[in-house]
Amino acid sequence: MESNADYGGLYKSSEALISQALAAKLFPEGGAVGKFLYADAQHPIQVVGVVKTLSRPVLKKGGDNDMSLILPLIPDGSRVMFAIRAAEGRVDEVVLASEAALSKRDSQRTISRSSSFSDLRADYFRQDQTMAIMFLSSGLALMVVTATGVYGLASFWVRKRYRQIGIRRALGARRRDIVRHFLIENLIVSVIGAIVGTVLAVGLNIAIARYFEVGRIEAPYLSTGVLAVLLMGQAAAFIPSWRASRDVPVANLRTS
Repeated sequence: MESNADYGGLYKSSEALISQALAAKLFPEGGAVGKFLYADAQHPIQVVGVVKTLSRPVLKKGGDNDMSLILPLIPDGSRVMFAIRAAEGRVDEVVLASEAALSKRDSQRTISRSSSFSDLRADYFRQDQTMAIMFLSSGLALMVVTATGVYGLASFWVRKRYRQIGIRRALGARRRDIVRHFLIENLIVSVIGAIVGTVLAVGLNIAIARYFEVGRIEAPYLSTGVLAVLLMGQAAAFIPSWRASRDVPVANLRTS
């Protein structure tokens, strides 16, 4: 392969290492080692080894991230990359020794960067992790605001019904009956809101997916969000209803 020809000349490679996923895809009957691949239907490339895990350098959303192979490359440009294997806990030591050995072989060599694989991986996913944290924080903030609103509305409606609560308690209603009444009432409103919100979210997602490269909302995430909203609403309505059920009936009547 030639770097000055955009790494062309695949047919010049006679051997290759392939990932286990690619071996299973190309040779489902097994025994990939020793068999041949053809890049141009004329020049064979023999499989000399299978690597258990080998992901492609640029990940995608599809299922072909592990469909990879390693080809021999003779450096013919000014930039060369070395992959150095070191025992756990000796990475820094080995990197420093390697830099010294390379500089000794060529005093004019310039080493632009030395880093561990874990650092490279962290750099690759840093932007995605930042976006995930931002969206997660925004979602949690919206849930807190929503819970505060539900709690305020539930407290308002409970206080407006102190007289009815007092009458029911005086006639023998138990605390659990009062709490159950408000929780069922709040659950009905929450379910209606969740259905409307789900329909709007799916519709907006479909509309955006037509014009932009945006994936569809998966059912597990959507159902988890609906369940979280319902549980949050029930928890927010439980507190004021439980407080009202603890007051004595006469106190409730006098409040009204």
